[in-house]
Amino acid sequence: ASDVTLQPNWEHSKQRNEVQRLFAEYFRWGGFPELFLYRNKRHWLNGLYEKIMTAAENNGTQVIFIDSEKSISYGDIALSIYEPSEKGEENEKGLTLTALVDGYNVLITGDASKSVECELAENEDLSDTDLIIAGHHGSKYSCCQELLQAAKPTAAVISVGYNNYGHPTTEVLQRLAAYDVKIYRTDLMGRIIPYLICLMNTKI
Repeated sequence: ASDVTLQPNWEHSKQRNEVQRLFAEYFRWGGFPELFLYRNKRHWLNGLYEKIMTAAENNGTQVIFIDSEKSISYGDIALSIYEPSEKGEENEKGLTLTALVDGYNVLITGDASKSVECELAENEDLSDTDLIIAGHHGSKYSCCQELLQAAKPTAAVISVGYNNYGHPTTEVLQRLAAYDVKIYRTDLMGRIIPYLICLMNTKI
């Protein structure tokens, strides 16, 4: 089982039952020692908060709430988890973080809106970013100019499959290209391993 897990995005309503089932399976097979959750209880519907807290207590899992910036290390991996923003819709208030793996920095913004990305760019030092995971499957609101200027990534991964929303959008593809960011797409390339992308696109 995993050593640590971060809170999924509860706002995708079709996923809530699946998320609950997956948590149950994790706990059933030994679970994980630590679970990181966003404290905002508006995300917790249908008694899910109570169920997960009970399962965590029964399986000896430590629950760590993210209400301010935290730095956590596990072996060769260091996570900088940024303070949750109060901007944007509920769907856009998930965790944002940088994962440092063997000297490479991967910025993950989830479904953050442009306002959240701008806030992140203004408040955090993102200049060491090597790779960015494009937000919201490459929607037109992801990878805003301010974020790209602050982070200066050499590569971006867009996790996307067939969809009716036009993801990734022309706007985000053009924006990434304008900043000379090499683009890797799961819909065209299949499985992508971020660490290998970092190795191939190391900043000079």
